[in-house]
Amino acid sequence: MTSKFRLGLFFLILNIFSLSCEYPYKPVIEEPVTTIPVSNSESGVLIKKIVPGNQICNPSISLDTTNFPACMLWLNFGGELPVKTTAVTSGFPPWANMHDRLTISDSSNTVRWYMMNNSITEKPAFRFQDPEWSAHPEYIGTLFGDNNVFDTWSFYAVHPLSNAYIKIIDRRLYEISTPHLWVEPGIAPLSHHVPIDTSYDNNGFLNKDAITSFFGTSKVKIAYSIRENGYLSIYYIDYSAEVIAPIKLPAPAGDIQYNYESPLISPDGNWIVYNAFQSSNHYRAYIQKLSSQSKPVLLKDGAADPHWWTSPVTGQLHILYTEFEGNYNISPDLSAPQYIASGELGSTFLQKVYLNYGLPSALSVELDTPVNILQLPFKGGLSPDGHFLCTGYTYAYIVELQ
Repeated sequence: MTSKFRLGLFFLILNIFSLSCEYPYKPVIEEPVTTIPVSNSESGVLIKKIVPGNQICNPSISLDTTNFPACMLWLNFGGELPVKTTAVTSGFPPWANMHDRLTISDSSNTVRWYMMNNSITEKPAFRFQDPEWSAHPEYIGTLFGDNNVFDTWSFYAVHPLSNAYIKIIDRRLYEISTPHLWVEPGIAPLSHHVPIDTSYDNNGFLNKDAITSFFGTSKVKIAYSIRENGYLSIYYIDYSAEVIAPIKLPAPAGDIQYNYESPLISPDGNWIVYNAFQSSNHYRAYIQKLSSQSKPVLLKDGAADPHWWTSPVTGQLHILYTEFEGNYNISPDLSAPQYIASGELGSTFLQKVYLNYGLPSALSVELDTPVNILQLPFKGGLSPDGHFLCTGYTYAYIVELQ
């Protein structure tokens, strides 16, 4: 590896801080917290600080409103984790190493489920990265790998209710690949016995029979980012296709280079929303059909972290996104009343979207007027019942909309 290549790689990683918990890691160091602070109620919302005194990252709201209502999935930094536990989660280690566990906790700061890195049979015990709630409410997806080896991360699907997991992509992704998992809606999880044949092709993808055995369907898709020529491009794989191979999504037209990342697959498995960024101060959000021939449609310049949301009342599809003021890495305490009153740190918006199948890309997406639902920049999604938002910057929060 030449020194020029090493230098270029170094600056690329510094630029992509938002993908991997605002790299480089600089957790906020505070005195240990032994009591859970009360929540702050202001302007029709209830703001609850989660894991007070510690920085967390990669938050996503629970899509499982039966088993994990008002919960979020997150990663820890190192140090003490001041949380409450239940009889089921009483073994949760109070002291953490960087990204050594996946954690689901609720709005009372109580751990409802966790998985330690030594639970994964891949050895040595690496660390988790970029966990995200799957489009199917009973699964989460996560990277697992060695932070010292940039491009050899694996992608796992995890079923929290049974603690079953399976490796889908074997050591072909990056720490900043931000993958997302989609599984056919309505499929009930099987017994989740790990298939006998877990062979991988030359691209590192698990064979289709193993996918079908674990999920009960071959209708499984994964979207992820790969670095090419110094920038991130988005790919996806479709296990229901005859040939299982990575498909690259066409990038937006233009001379300016962006990094495309954090793709989230739509509930029906046919579209994604994702980030495009140049720096920590300049973001865009796009919608695009999962097709090698599709063209991206700009959601909004200045929008970041788009998430899908379907109204439980009307069935109407929406997109949630945040707009932040200044730098993406927000350090003030969002529970302080002045910030929600002024909106000076940014806001969270909800926008109806109509997807027109079969029409050219320019006509395939219709957007309604966005609605400002919270004068705070929340980036972790909206719960299916429409009551809870989550986010994580310097601190983590769950907001209950009143």
